[in-house]
Amino acid sequence: MKKVLFNLEVIDGYPPVSMESIWAEVTEESYFKINNIPFYSKEISLGDIVSVIQKEENYLLYDKTIIHSKNSTLRIVFFNENQKFKDNILTKLIDLGCESEAFNVNFYAINIPIQVDIEEIYIFLDGFVETNDLDYDTGYLAQ
Repeated sequence: MKKVLFNLEVIDGYPPVSMESIWAEVTEESYFKINNIPFYSKEISLGDIVSVIQKEENYLLYDKTIIHSKNSTLRIVFFNENQKFKDNILTKLIDLGCESEAFNVNFYAINIPIQVDIEEIYIFLDGFVETNDLDYDTGYLAQ
């Protein structure tokens, strides 16, 4: 596994970093398969195959996407800090076929496979946006 770096466009202080590092595994064709859900990059999703530019010995910079996995990415920030509430939301997303990865206790990246109806995910989350329990942002959308 190698870390691939992604340059990020920071607008009004978001995201809070200008680069994101994402784990990837080398493919037989010397490309890299994205191995974790991105928290900030809007260019890729879990399972995408990408090419890189070798900047230094251990510095791999994202170049372009070779094959999109057809996964989509959402990011959820929880304002309701009740752990049971968060667990219920994440369990429902898993039950719908998604995967999640925690950045911290209130910020999660969600992978939505192509076979999962993303509109169902939006409808589910929108009710909690209206009550100010959470908000979400889209990453790369394949659907």
